[in-house]
Amino acid sequence: MLAAALLAASSCSFFASPPPNEPQDDEPDADSVDEAAAGDADLLGPGARPHPQEATAWHTRVLIATTPQPPGVDVSACAERVRALAAEGQSPEGMLAAEAALGGWVAKDPKLSHFCFYQMAVALDDGLNAPASLFGELAPRFFDGMRGLWILARALDQNAGGTVYFDYLKRRYVQISKEVFGRELEPVAPPLRAVQPAH
Repeated sequence: MLAAALLAASSCSFFASPPPNEPQDDEPDADSVDEAAAGDADLLGPGARPHPQEATAWHTRVLIATTPQPPGVDVSACAERVRALAAEGQSPEGMLAAEAALGGWVAKDPKLSHFCFYQMAVALDDGLNAPASLFGELAPRFFDGMRGLWILARALDQNAGGTVYFDYLKRRYVQISKEVFGRELEPVAPPLRAVQPAH
């Protein structure tokens, strides 16, 4: 159901290891962190909310490691709110209702919601890398995490008038499906009344 909200499967092949160009370390090295931070400082104006340079686990972790953020307790409270809404809205209609319920809250504090989104993305990566006694245990972690991220991405994009968060999430969905589950996916037309870019 969530897959239908983001993508459609085209073919399957096993691919268990990260791509060759993706760094393998758990933590960003100092040179990469400094380079990413310097690039962000050049590109961002005051009050801007930075995004990962690329939609990968590595670049998301670099963003989190190098950018001042709201207090951890606030980010955790945001993530819990999103997870609770995601647990209630598991059908397409429920997911759209959850997005609408989150919209006003996101509008009140878009910066907190922004970092909540990327912190949740890092938490999902960590959860998929955690030991699982059965391969099938990873699927619920993936779909539960993606459902919450989808709801928050949609609310953030509605607030910002673009598709930045949804586009990031779509690329991550494809990557994780390939790297963790060995499924090759191909993006299709925007689903579930996808946010249209501002003109």
